[in-house]
Amino acid sequence: MVAAFINNEKSYISNTWFPEPYNQYSFIDPETKSSTFEYYAILLKTAYRYHIDLRIFISPSHVRQWEALRAEGLWPLFEEWKQKLVEINEQEAARSGESPYPLWDFSGYNSLTTEDVPPDGDSETQMKWYWESSHYKKELGDLVLDRIFDYHHPERIVPDDFGVLLTPKNIKRGIGLTTVCIWYHFEYTSFLTIYTFMIQFD
Repeated sequence: MVAAFINNEKSYISNTWFPEPYNQYSFIDPETKSSTFEYYAILLKTAYRYHIDLRIFISPSHVRQWEALRAEGLWPLFEEWKQKLVEINEQEAARSGESPYPLWDFSGYNSLTTEDVPPDGDSETQMKWYWESSHYKKELGDLVLDRIFDYHHPERIVPDDFGVLLTPKNIKRGIGLTTVCIWYHFEYTSFLTIYTFMIQFD
């Protein structure tokens, strides 16, 4: 099980966060010079114009994914990215005379994203919520939808710490709390594993 996590994290580092040929993490396409935020703004403009019932959320990847991101020095950019999502949503809503679309944050460190990963060599234990670092199971996806749509299923309980509705008022405070929670939740052994394979990339 842990091998699937490690392979997924390696793939994100080499193919997603630092893709060839530029090997840089950026919100700007080095060839077209267009920003990913421009596409986000266009999506919002369209949704507001046609009164689409849009719900936005940041995925609940496993804590190992966030630790890999932080270990690569990308955490400040991730915080900036979240703040820009909130800012642009507010701006486009104001231009359209509408209330901002709900923007939910399921990332970071909570009682579900910190699920223990079976140790190396354990091929029997199955995780309840995750397939690997960035892919979660239907059961966790159901809780995401329950939170977003305020749906109360008689056989499912959404933990209080799972999902935060981001606003201009709480975004900076939420980021600060996430940073404080890193070492409280994260297992030291997993930390060593992530740093070990990261050193191999240097």
